[in-house]
Amino acid sequence: MDSDEDVYDEFGNLIGDAADSDSSSDTNSGDVNYDVAGYGSEEEMVDENENENENDINTASTTAIVLNEDKKYYPSIYETFGPDVETIIQTHDTQDIDEPIVKPVEQKILKLEETELPSTVYSLDYLVNSMLSLPERIRNISLIGNLHSGKTSFLDMLIWETHSDLKTINFKKLKNFKPLRYTDTHFLEIEKGLSIKSTPVTLLLQDLNKKSLVFNILDSPGHVNFADELAISNASVDGAIIILDCIEGLSIGDKLAIQNCLQYNIPMCLVINKIDRLILELRLPPLDAYFKLRHVIEEFNEFIKNSEFNNKNEILHFSPELNNVLFASSSYQFCFNLRSFAQLYCERFNANDLDIDSFGSRLWGDIYYDDKTNAFSTLQKKNSSLESNHRSFIKFILNPLYKIFSHTLTKEPKELASFLQKHFNLNSLPSFLFKLDSQVLLREICKKIFGSSSGFVDMVEKNCPSPIDIASQKIDRLLFNTKSESLDLIKQHISRCDQNGPLIAHITKLIDSKDSSKFYGVVHVISGTLKLKTTYKILGEAYSPDDDEDMIEQELQKIYISGGRYRIPVTELPAGCIGLITSKDLDTFVTKTATIYESTFDQQLYIFKPLDYIIQPVFKVAIEPQNPSELPKLLEGLRKINKSYCGCEIKVEESGEHVILGSGELYMDCLLHDLRKLYSNIEIKVSDPISRFAESCTDLSMTKISIESTNKLNRVTIIAEPLEEKITRDIEIGKVPTSVSDARKIGKLFRDEYKWDALASRSIWSFGAPENGAANILLDDTLPDEVDKSKLKLLKDSIVQGFQWATREGPLCDEPIRSIKFKILDFQMDSDNLLDSNGGQIIPMIRKACYAAMMISSPRLMEPIYRVDIIVKIVSETYDDTSRGNTVDSREVVNGFNRILEKRRGAILEDASVDGTPFYKMVGFVPVIDSVGLETDIRINTQGQAMCFLTFYKWDYVPGDPLQKDCYLPPLKPVPRNSLSRDFVLKTRKRKGLTGEPSLGKYVDAKLLQTLKENGIIDE
Repeated sequence: MDSDEDVYDEFGNLIGDAADSDSSSDTNSGDVNYDVAGYGSEEEMVDENENENENDINTASTTAIVLNEDKKYYPSIYETFGPDVETIIQTHDTQDIDEPIVKPVEQKILKLEETELPSTVYSLDYLVNSMLSLPERIRNISLIGNLHSGKTSFLDMLIWETHSDLKTINFKKLKNFKPLRYTDTHFLEIEKGLSIKSTPVTLLLQDLNKKSLVFNILDSPGHVNFADELAISNASVDGAIIILDCIEGLSIGDKLAIQNCLQYNIPMCLVINKIDRLILELRLPPLDAYFKLRHVIEEFNEFIKNSEFNNKNEILHFSPELNNVLFASSSYQFCFNLRSFAQLYCERFNANDLDIDSFGSRLWGDIYYDDKTNAFSTLQKKNSSLESNHRSFIKFILNPLYKIFSHTLTKEPKELASFLQKHFNLNSLPSFLFKLDSQVLLREICKKIFGSSSGFVDMVEKNCPSPIDIASQKIDRLLFNTKSESLDLIKQHISRCDQNGPLIAHITKLIDSKDSSKFYGVVHVISGTLKLKTTYKILGEAYSPDDDEDMIEQELQKIYISGGRYRIPVTELPAGCIGLITSKDLDTFVTKTATIYESTFDQQLYIFKPLDYIIQPVFKVAIEPQNPSELPKLLEGLRKINKSYCGCEIKVEESGEHVILGSGELYMDCLLHDLRKLYSNIEIKVSDPISRFAESCTDLSMTKISIESTNKLNRVTIIAEPLEEKITRDIEIGKVPTSVSDARKIGKLFRDEYKWDALASRSIWSFGAPENGAANILLDDTLPDEVDKSKLKLLKDSIVQGFQWATREGPLCDEPIRSIKFKILDFQMDSDNLLDSNGGQIIPMIRKACYAAMMISSPRLMEPIYRVDIIVKIVSETYDDTSRGNTVDSREVVNGFNRILEKRRGAILEDASVDGTPFYKMVGFVPVIDSVGLETDIRINTQGQAMCFLTFYKWDYVPGDPLQKDCYLPPLKPVPRNSLSRDFVLKTRKRKGLTGEPSLGKYVDAKLLQTLKENGIIDE
């Protein structure tokens, strides 16, 4: 028998025929698929062995020695894909070993929601029945005011009062004093500690007579960046509650809220909140605290009196004795007005025969109480001592309040319990409560003494009308002023607010579900009753009587009453109520707002006015996906962002980049967070923040230029000149009606208000597109003996379209044109065939004519300016340049902020101390494009003791001439001040993908351009 060395070679292969090899024996040992091994089928191999002489290559391969690592089981990549395909082999696994190959489905959670309905002190069925049967007992209000004024905490007080689950909280587990913030449901709101979205809540509250009222409350954000949510809240309600911080007084957020209420005639009430700060933080004596409260109310009244939106024919005055002012401490959960405090005394001394109106009216102002005679007087007696004669507000309200705070924080438990029992008849406090945190103890004592929020309900009931009472006053706020029989019928239904009438409702905004998979519509029912499983007509924002494409008919799937963190399902929602609805395609069809009508409504339909979001979005960023293949996901995310953040604008530039415009840094930060984490789930690249620009002019056109249409059969001559800034401002804020049907009203307004002559007032054709920041005017200044007016009017629609197209995208860098008056001086058209004067010829011609007129009237670039409001505490620890222990000089603080703003082309304009406090207020300005990071710089320089608010203030000219070609533009360095305009224009054009430079030669022929150069009119 042969040895192993004779049978096998040094590589371990069997010596001999291929059929005797390991591979053959392995193959014959079992059933093998020959296709997998790369040799073909078994029959084909037999045929090849029988014809060895015919194929030398196969014969040679069968006798050759094949190494194990050289065996070929699969075709190579080159053989599979061919020579024209580039192939790449990944040798390393890019996926982390801890990351699963098949990832589990993760459910995104956007906000906090309670899965079960909480227990309330009232029956939910009774709440629903009250809404259906007693519309006069419904109050729709919004809580508005500045950041950290206590709006959400004030609503928490009402929720604590009405929700028994919260009233029975285990205080033994409560170690510190934490706010509830029940309506801050979004995770960003919880993380940042401020409200971002307005949240509707429906509660049942009792007044002083123990009668129940249904309150539909919208808790609005206080930060000025989210003024769009403030506008939405005010558009949905019938009354507004202004909540002021008693120490800071009137701030920029409060002023924006008040002006919006005055502009749309929304009834207001005033809540002076955080009065506990007067005692615990400032430690003011009672007399000083009274004058501080009085000063805040006077400041509030003075601002209303001097507001440009105040109707001089109606005197608005706020004072506690008028029952439109409430005092509150939302942190310690008590509130009172004069009537509720008078009722406390009546209950305490069992004086049921005492008139609380008469007693309450004597608790404010220069009214004094004499202990000896037990009488009130309006004049303080000269010889009376301080102990026997005090102001009534101090005697009956502030002194007891100070004693409650001081005894609770300083006395031992036994002494405190004795004090409460003796003076307030409180003997039911559990013993463990005295061992808790002093703030928790103080809150519980105040709740026990002051009881429910009946004073707040009493104030709202007397000053905020029911939906039925205010229905007729809301017509001008909701509908356009056009003449139509159908519109008159709609107005009649709105003015009645009849629950049995035809359904008319307004969707004011969309809110997310907890997993951001769909949206619910916040709906305000104005007429009729919204019913489940009923089909209605839903009209989008683009709907018009001439074009009903933006309309769907759908059946409502769900109707809810919102409770903040929970929703109460109902089958119907009557007129005057606010709720949530959803249907099959509601969240895909509705963009921001919508109008709902009865499906059987056979009259011509009209949509409600678009909402005024108060602040123009001028803060801009450009975005794109990190992975270009994920662009569809980004587009879907942008679509949802546009619904969730109503005040933003999303545009696509000619270069293809997607641009988002918002009101400020915080607004954009929250928006981009939701875009990344909730709506698109992709990584995105964000450009450096920039600002929106506008284009304008400073002089009258230097000459008349005639522009021809493409077919050379039409010719127009237009000149441009600056529009008065007051008119521009009034157009932008809505004081000037821009509807074509208001021609008579517009003419009268321009004659009386702006002193225009009668001919010019009647010649106004269009106002451009003020919703895009393009407040301009187009005038027909042609003469009847030179132009056929009848034919010109036939082309009016095309002329207006061309004008509006031009004002949306200016000639400098495709930014909106602002504050220019365009006059049509001459218009020549083909008199034989009007088909040669169609829109395709007229619209581009008018656009070119407007551009040419603007280019020869000293064009300028405009930029938005922020108003900077700063409030800082003037103590040594808030500023680095002073030694500790000494008060900082206010001038030094102002100069420090001035240095910060001057680096950004800004300055401080006003500064003043806040009376009775260590706070100091400053007002300045800074360009939006230079404001990035300003708030962070201010906080760092003041060690976090300063609050900074940036709000859009005005448009201003950028220094320099955008057409000056010889200005100095150093690379990679800041440009000189007078070169900024040119620098901004060139960089904006490059970013948008616009070729060349702005010039008049793009709109006129070469011959005319040469003539203008020879005459010295232009320098090109």
